[in-house]
Amino acid sequence: MTDRNRIVTPGERIGTSEEFLPGEGTYEDSGGIFASVPGHLFVNDEDMTASVRTINPPVKLRKGDHVLAEAVGLYEGMVLTNLLAVDGNEREITGETSATIHISKIDRKFVSDIKQVFRLGDIVRAEVIQVDPSVQLVTNYPHLGVIKALCVECRTGLERKGGGLICPNCGNKETRKMADDYGNAHFRRNGE
Repeated sequence: MTDRNRIVTPGERIGTSEEFLPGEGTYEDSGGIFASVPGHLFVNDEDMTASVRTINPPVKLRKGDHVLAEAVGLYEGMVLTNLLAVDGNEREITGETSATIHISKIDRKFVSDIKQVFRLGDIVRAEVIQVDPSVQLVTNYPHLGVIKALCVECRTGLERKGGGLICPNCGNKETRKMADDYGNAHFRRNGE
């Protein structure tokens, strides 16, 4: 009889193929069932499967997740971003980390020039609206948009002044599609 309430490590034998069917996080080899990931052993008595639930699972993007991303490409009809984190998770995102924001999904107001609302290097809070076949984001809600931006002239962090941004170093004035908490934005990760 297998001890069902324990933490297992990869390669650890958790039972036999006579006792269980291999489930998620396990594999069968020569009649034995082994853990393929570290985690908690779980046995489903209904279908007699043995599974291992990881302790700190990788982050898989889902529709509705709020993410932190960096603008890495500006095109006529979209912004290309590199996903940095999912709000509430401290682990890296697994799978695809490139995402796009279509020009129609940037703001509720009409956007004619992407460079008026985003610049390369901007840190953006966005919502995932599609995961497959490609990751698509939206920033057309007040709490979504740029949360950190640098001056295009001197690369100093821009400060919010009224409805726009100003560089405290060189005085350059710029515009962005800002999140409502620009300058005070806190992007939570687990444990923070």
